[in-house]
Amino acid sequence: MRLPEYDYSLDAKLAVDSAWHSVLDVFANVELDEFVVMPNHSHGIVWIMGEGAYRLHPGTWKNDDMRRDGQPPVCVEKFETLSNIIGAFKTTAATRINKLRGVIGAPVWQKSYYDRIIRNDYELEQIQEYIRNNPIKWEEDRDTRRV
Repeated sequence: MRLPEYDYSLDAKLAVDSAWHSVLDVFANVELDEFVVMPNHSHGIVWIMGEGAYRLHPGTWKNDDMRRDGQPPVCVEKFETLSNIIGAFKTTAATRINKLRGVIGAPVWQKSYYDRIIRNDYELEQIQEYIRNNPIKWEEDRDTRRV
């Protein structure tokens, strides 16, 4: 039973945040930077540290010490693309959100995403600041729209 007065959006936000961090369990040579979950989108910075390995685990995205069949985790050498990383994140987040909703396979994300290569430290600092300030800007814009 769902509580009528409970804000379930907080649970969805936590599910998306958790899915973001689970990327580290799937991809060996990825580092995560600034990240924020907004009411209808998210922003994040992903660092791909060269070629690495997917950590493949049948039936789960979690990087357990042992697989369900008792064997050690399987690593498959592949180049990690941003598309694969974002796809894993979106799949994991959608699965977790739909579990909260009590549904299976309902769409959560748009099919594409916007990406940008960060070319220098100045751009990195500007984008990090934009991500950090996005929730404040969202609230300011929302307050302006109410007037």
